[in-house]
Amino acid sequence: EIGIYGTPAAPTNTGLEINSYAPEHCINLAPESMVTAPGSYESGDGLWGVANINNEYTSRHGGFTIFKNNASNIDFSLGNIAEVKRVVLFRNGIAPKTLEIRTSFDGTNYKTVRTVSIPESVSQDNGNTESENKVLKYFTFDLPEKTFASHVQVLITESFGLDDITAQCAEIAIYGVRNIFDAQLNKSSINLVLNDTL
Repeated sequence: EIGIYGTPAAPTNTGLEINSYAPEHCINLAPESMVTAPGSYESGDGLWGVANINNEYTSRHGGFTIFKNNASNIDFSLGNIAEVKRVVLFRNGIAPKTLEIRTSFDGTNYKTVRTVSIPESVSQDNGNTESENKVLKYFTFDLPEKTFASHVQVLITESFGLDDITAQCAEIAIYGVRNIFDAQLNKSSINLVLNDTL
């Protein structure tokens, strides 16, 4: 195994320093993840769509929208097993009422690690006059200790029933630690390379 570590360049169009929401020693795993959201509305001009879910752009302009009666799951394939510690949802419009954060090792069999509810008083944009480049609202969800996964799913289970929209957000960040040694404890097989003397 070869690990290459460094600090990625900060996106030039971000509305804030997104890593300021990370727990200690954690990175945002979402930008390098493959994201699927079958119910995401694609506007065609790039302003709204699945590509905005993990692009680290937290401005109030654009993001992703899920309309009612569409699939309400947002799936992140992390690529490798990681310890996942926190999920942050940045609202840009209407937040979901309740959601589940679920994890999986195979992308098929998920288990719910946290269920959360968002108060209606902070669920939507109320004609505010905040700066265009300022995040309107964010919601932080810490996960149980030793939550390991290679897939993370945000499943919206209930909306506030406003404007036929289930959720309208700017970004989802997934903070965690890539630690192959801890991750081995959660797999049925052992990487024998780690036991060889180089």
